[in-house]
Amino acid sequence: MTIGQRVKLRREELGLSQEELAKRIGYKSKTSINKIELDFRNLTHSKIKAIADALETTPSYIMGWDEEAAEETKKAAPSEEDSLNAEIIKLFMGLTADQKKEALNYLRYLSTKSENP
Repeated sequence: MTIGQRVKLRREELGLSQEELAKRIGYKSKTSINKIELDFRNLTHSKIKAIADALETTPSYIMGWDEEAAEETKKAAPSEEDSLNAEIIKLFMGLTADQKKEALNYLRYLSTKSENP
């Protein structure tokens, strides 16, 4: 999502018109807001802060950093299956050679059982 899309989304969530947002930020007309929402305008740090304040959010949200952080966290967080696999390997590595053979035989049995329900 672009900066303009986040501005528009948040503005609409608050029920503000482009004109109302323009007034809150100190612009003379809604044309400036339209250009921001269409990503036709480069914004200074102070304008990003003013927009965030007017939209009752954070500059981080406007810039999309919250989304990036969430995406990175999502990528970094192991899935439940990954966690199970890691636990199986950890437990398997702690077994004796005979226990490993027995565990392997049991896993083979389980895999054939799931192939033929």
